[in-house]
Amino acid sequence: MKKRALMIFLCVNLVFLSALAATAGQTGVWKPHDGGVSFYVQACSDGSALVVTTPDGENYYVFVDGNMADGISASEYYGRAAALSMSFDPDGTALAVLTLGNSTQQYALSKVLTATDPISGIWKPSDLSNNFFVQTYSDGSALVIVSPDGNTFYVFVDSSASEEFSADELFGKQISLSITFDEDGGSADAILTGTQGIDTYALTNQTPVYHTDAFGIRFVYIPEGTFDMGSPAELPDFPYGEPGRDDGEIQHEVTISKGFFMQITEVTQGLWKQVMGTNPSAFNTCGDNCPVEQVDFFDVLKFIEKLNASGQGFYRLPTEAEWEYAARAGSVGQLGVGFYPIHDHGTSFIVDPYSCGYDPFIDPRGWYCANSASATHPVATKAANDFRLHDMHGNVAEWCEDWYGDYTAASVTDPTGPSTGLSKVVRGGSWADGPKSIRCANRDKSALPYKSDQIGFRLVFER
Repeated sequence: MKKRALMIFLCVNLVFLSALAATAGQTGVWKPHDGGVSFYVQACSDGSALVVTTPDGENYYVFVDGNMADGISASEYYGRAAALSMSFDPDGTALAVLTLGNSTQQYALSKVLTATDPISGIWKPSDLSNNFFVQTYSDGSALVIVSPDGNTFYVFVDSSASEEFSADELFGKQISLSITFDEDGGSADAILTGTQGIDTYALTNQTPVYHTDAFGIRFVYIPEGTFDMGSPAELPDFPYGEPGRDDGEIQHEVTISKGFFMQITEVTQGLWKQVMGTNPSAFNTCGDNCPVEQVDFFDVLKFIEKLNASGQGFYRLPTEAEWEYAARAGSVGQLGVGFYPIHDHGTSFIVDPYSCGYDPFIDPRGWYCANSASATHPVATKAANDFRLHDMHGNVAEWCEDWYGDYTAASVTDPTGPSTGLSKVVRGGSWADGPKSIRCANRDKSALPYKSDQIGFRLVFER
């Protein structure tokens, strides 16, 4: 098969965004009038945005904003002491305010390159270990940023994407990159060559597919896959297994044989009012964009029944296995944090998981007892995981479809739990919970008629 090679904007180990239709006036490369700092902006039609900037040509900073309706405003994605705000004017100019530590600099920008989209999207190897974010530019040039650990960046530039792309690292590091894409646009090969040897990646296009229904509910497609459900009973440096682990979290292989659409956020108070005409939430002054709570399992079934009566498709709750698979998004650690810099083998919080201490490892990803101020918060105000799902850790815990029951140690495909029971599974933990309860593997349960200001839900949609 004929292959074509194109230079790309590659953010390895960033979670991310992608080939939604780009917002024409904002996506591209922006520079100040002196030609110094570059701001690489990708704005997508779902309102989200990614910005990568390098103030000194050596250190790169990454910013993710889930809603850029009024411009871009975000803290640094990997937890560095940096923040960015950008506003865009109709005349094609922009203003950026970049704060690094205690220093703040303002930049008047203009767009010097417009992004094009020939093979834009997220590309991943089969083990989901890296993300390849693709972007090319209107003059035929492109940029590649490779981050093997989320802290060290390698930068590659090709001023003219050719049939046989190959480039050395821009800042003189002893590493080179080549990438080729199959003509069908669905697979690719990447080769990184350095002093430690050669790393090859067989990639497939994992560009997210979104669906928005007539109610305005946004879903993202979760591809089929196999993962280890539960938590490890033993780890290096942790002889008793994953910190916070319960005995019922027996680790076993689970295959999700069919992809599904999952709601990007928890069901909000505004959506509940739209469908049901009431707002049962205890935190009803939080706003329409806050998660609905104080809904028992029967309330949720009535809500879903109304959605299904609309004739748009089939709505349901996720199974427990679907929920954990989606929450992990390829992660094997305590949180589905993508490739956020981790510690202790990617499995341990800094704080005691049974405490309510503040942990900078958790804070960017979820509302829990140490940062919630004992209340819910608007959805999608914490970063998404690699499947583009927000609030899988904290804010409100979430009803699942399964009856609660013991795990098997055997490998299973598409498990749905026991056929009967007394309690339904609840996952994810809430604003009131500590680190233990917001882990991917943590299991909770609730009687069907139980209402709590800590429990809400999110939907799965089938066409």
